Amino acid sequence: MSKTGLVVALLAGGVIGTVAALLYAPRPGKETRAIVADKVDDLLGQGAPVYSKGYTTIQSSDSQAKT
Repeated sequence: MSKTGLVVALLAGGVIGTVAALLYAPRPGKETRAIVADKVDDLLGQGAPVYSKGYTTIQSSDSQAKT
């Protein structure tokens, strides 16, 4: 498994685990939804640099393949 695949798998596992834990937590729905929204915002913020790096790498590889 490549490093990128491993990172994606770990992030996906973290998201799934977080959502499952929040859904089974003994909290009111409104509070749980607020927590999920905060976690999603955090994960999107963490994922943006990974996406940018991957996009740049793919563009670089594509331009090298065309030459």
